[in-house]
Amino acid sequence: VRDPSGLQILGREEVPCVRVAFVPLYLPFRVGDVGASRTLRFVPDERGDLSSGQVYALEVTNPTGDRVGDAEWIPLSRTAVQIDANAAAAAAGATGYNRPEDVEIATSTGNNRGGANVLYVALTGPSNPVDNRVIAVDLRAPNGGADHATAFVYDYVKWGVNAVQGDFEMPDNLALDRAGNLYIAEDPATAPNTKRGDDIWVATPPKGGQHQPAASLVRFASLTDCSAEPT
Repeated sequence: VRDPSGLQILGREEVPCVRVAFVPLYLPFRVGDVGASRTLRFVPDERGDLSSGQVYALEVTNPTGDRVGDAEWIPLSRTAVQIDANAAAAAAGATGYNRPEDVEIATSTGNNRGGANVLYVALTGPSNPVDNRVIAVDLRAPNGGADHATAFVYDYVKWGVNAVQGDFEMPDNLALDRAGNLYIAEDPATAPNTKRGDDIWVATPPKGGQHQPAASLVRFASLTDCSAEPT
């Protein structure tokens, strides 16, 4: 990366935090911690140089459920994203989620049995709409062509699938280990009042097939004596 200041090209947002993950295609992803935020992809004009490039936003185009299914990366105005990337994505029709807080990919901290091109996104928002789940984005959808213009979004950890409502809440931070287990730290920060722990969970990888949810979700640790994130 010749010009680190070029990261500004990813856009500006008035949000508390932003996560950027680099993947094998040198594509940063941006997630803002806000009520209805979008997932963005940045493709540099010249590989390895982030001083200029095109920003795309993820849009679910053929839903198979709640904002999951076939998706496309839609291009955004280069001028608009430097003012407010999330607003530009919303205007273009990109799919919004409630408080996408963190992203993780195999090339960051560990391995993934589904391959290195699955991006996990923690959706923290507990209401309006209720997300409170972890989604996975297959970045190498077979019909995407050489530029990988398409993707497939699916639920990885969700109430009623492999998580219990009222037990698993407000997933916040993600990390993969070398066995493909996804560690998920919560952020309710209400343990002393609710008597429920602020937990760290382990989502074990699915045993077969593509686009499957985690095989199981197991509580790894619990913080019960103070209001804090177990990050």
